[in-house]
Amino acid sequence: MTATALMLVAGCSAGQTAQTSPTPVALATAAPSWPSLDDLVRQRVAGMTLDQKVGQLFMVGLQQDAPAALLEPMIGGGQVGGVLLLGTDWTMDQATATTAALNSYAAGQPGLYLGVDQEGGQVQHLDGTGFTLMPPATDQGAMAPSDLTAQATAWGAELRQAGININLAPTVDTVPVSMLQTNQPIARHNRQFGSDPAQVGEHAAAFVAGMNAGGVQACLKHFPGLGYITGNTDLTADGIVDEVTTRGDANLAAFATAIAAGPSMVMVSSATYAQIDPGSPALFSSIVITQVLRGDLGWQGVVISDTLSAKSVAAWTPGQRAIGFIAAGGDIALFTSFADAQSAIADVTAQAASDPGFAAQVDAAVTRVLAAKQAAGLMPVG
Repeated sequence: MTATALMLVAGCSAGQTAQTSPTPVALATAAPSWPSLDDLVRQRVAGMTLDQKVGQLFMVGLQQDAPAALLEPMIGGGQVGGVLLLGTDWTMDQATATTAALNSYAAGQPGLYLGVDQEGGQVQHLDGTGFTLMPPATDQGAMAPSDLTAQATAWGAELRQAGININLAPTVDTVPVSMLQTNQPIARHNRQFGSDPAQVGEHAAAFVAGMNAGGVQACLKHFPGLGYITGNTDLTADGIVDEVTTRGDANLAAFATAIAAGPSMVMVSSATYAQIDPGSPALFSSIVITQVLRGDLGWQGVVISDTLSAKSVAAWTPGQRAIGFIAAGGDIALFTSFADAQSAIADVTAQAASDPGFAAQVDAAVTRVLAAKQAAGLMPVG
């Protein structure tokens, strides 16, 4: 908050004598000067242990048939900053009880990101009693954007009621007509809003606006797009090199349009983009994350990885995956495997303890994460 000052000054007129009323004393009053939000977040980061900082950079998966208590030691110890609900047929009662338990473990810690992949169609994990069945993105893309926003507002309100605060949706992947029969990660499951990047961006923005209105944060995925590959990065390391997308590709404009709607995160894919950075998967690429996403598109918020438990990155150890992602400019490492997450957390902590340059990147990432949590009302400060 900017301090304001009021200065009340009165002086003698030229003809005043000593017998007149005393000249009022110059009075200066100023409102107290409070630190800015950025300052408060940085103060919070400065007071955290290394373990607590690293913990904020991890989101781990919780399967529906696993007890929430499985994560109690890690959450209570500040080693995990977010949880993704996995599985299908979650009911409202089950989801609400689970998120309440997870939140209770985080007492004294920054609030948890509690997430789900709730796109619609075949990708809707909370679809039991109490949740509306959402149409696939192909059907959503045929709606008027205003109608989609109204529908997404209702879907978001249901998630909010269940204790979810971040939806890892929408997909902003544009699948060209030529790839509709061969694209496994998106088109096979009707996850695309369309084949025109202008249409995709407009409808992704409408979805984000609805989620925001419903009280839930949104996450754009899978930057810079999975429309030109054949393999599903979750399931294989084959067919996951995009030979087409360039740094100035029209399909990236869909992400720019959706970013303007105010999402909380952008998810980076684990595919490789030969025309942008042929040397590494996107989520290990500082060119993709720092130069293109943060530089060209101007995104200064949280960057989350696609799952680092995917087959596409199985050639690296869990620790190498998380370290590579953070070193490239990423913020939240997502692991759907609990064992992978435990291993990676230990390795990231050790790397930060021994490498000052990497430790600085951890500090920058946790600052972005806590600022986003604060803006979402998840971390009261001051």
